[in-house]
Amino acid sequence: MRTFRFFRGLAVAMAAVNLLLPQLSLQAASPAARPSSVSGVPLDIALAADGRLTGQVLNSEGRPLANEPVVVQNINGQTKMQTSTDAQGRFLVDSIGAGTFQISAQNGCTICRCWTSKAAPPSAKKEVLIVAGNQIERGQKPISEFFYSAPVVFGLIVAAAIAIPIAIHNSQDDSAS
Repeated sequence: MRTFRFFRGLAVAMAAVNLLLPQLSLQAASPAARPSSVSGVPLDIALAADGRLTGQVLNSEGRPLANEPVVVQNINGQTKMQTSTDAQGRFLVDSIGAGTFQISAQNGCTICRCWTSKAAPPSAKKEVLIVAGNQIERGQKPISEFFYSAPVVFGLIVAAAIAIPIAIHNSQDDSAS
């Protein structure tokens, strides 16, 4: 009877881990979906009425970077447009259209969901801000990013959440007999 309970618990734990494997294979299949140089949640940007995207590139000290090349890529990595910043570090991309894009400067980039002016959510920003240089993250990351960056840890948490109650239940059954 004890052997049966052990194998039942093992089967449940393996089933829980196997639920995670499709996510791991999907992440491996599309590395461009989450570039390693970008962290966090995509930024919602409301385009101007004519479809224009504006933004600014600053260094890590908050000073504008002049003549900085800016590249706009589709989420699959294909370059859509290129431009450069003016003396105040500002850039402009005409008729970008709605979609998800990676906007990169020399040492910084961000992922943006660009919305038409009428479809943009109320929380959407009017322009993109890219800080070039070493990216410093202060504060807490979203919990979902932790699980995507360490799926093995998530699998261990799920396995423990299943195995511990089973072990407690089994130990209570053994002491009652």
